[in-house]
Amino acid sequence: MFYNCTSLTTIVDFPESVKTIGAHAFEGCTSLASLVVPNTVIEIGASAFAGCTGLTEITLPKKIKTISEGLLMGCTKLEKVEIPDAVDTIESYAFYNCSFLKEVVLPGQLATIEPMAFSECSSIENIDASKCASYVFEDGLLMNKSKTNIVRASTKLTGDMRIPDSVTTIEAGSFSVCAGIENLFIPPSVTYIGDDAFGYCVKLKNIDFELIQM
Repeated sequence: MFYNCTSLTTIVDFPESVKTIGAHAFEGCTSLASLVVPNTVIEIGASAFAGCTGLTEITLPKKIKTISEGLLMGCTKLEKVEIPDAVDTIESYAFYNCSFLKEVVLPGQLATIEPMAFSECSSIENIDASKCASYVFEDGLLMNKSKTNIVRASTKLTGDMRIPDSVTTIEAGSFSVCAGIENLFIPPSVTYIGDDAFGYCVKLKNIDFELIQM
């Protein structure tokens, strides 16, 4: 629709008749700095705002249930986003390479975060999961409630990183750009490590796959 309109700076007053914003609708609109999507919109397609490298803030509509695949991928100046309370799914690559994103607040109804959703978010420090029934943020790790899957790690982690014994799965991209980790200890409970799980951990020196103690 407005793909790669690089001079577009402002969108004023979406018509109330608009219920859906299609996939790639504003992708590559690099001069767009802020955006308020009206609450009349109930669905936003994949990569609708991907590559909007000038975007510093966005208000998403209250009724959307899915943060679609690649929605804000590569929005490198976006610092904070409030995910609407109705959202129950964050799809893959939704916030991929949002390199200025520091904090995320997860809504209470969120049930699914797909792999790579927050991969390459090199500034992400805090994920507030206090209202979320399905996820917990503890010791710098975003995990499912049963603490078997690591979804995303804080980039503030430094030095030794010991994966909790409860963990079986380290999701794709979960530790990407955790540049301060130097020593990694992985327990025998871990059965799966996803793609790019530790990508760009540039200070990582040692990996210890701890043996089962007999």
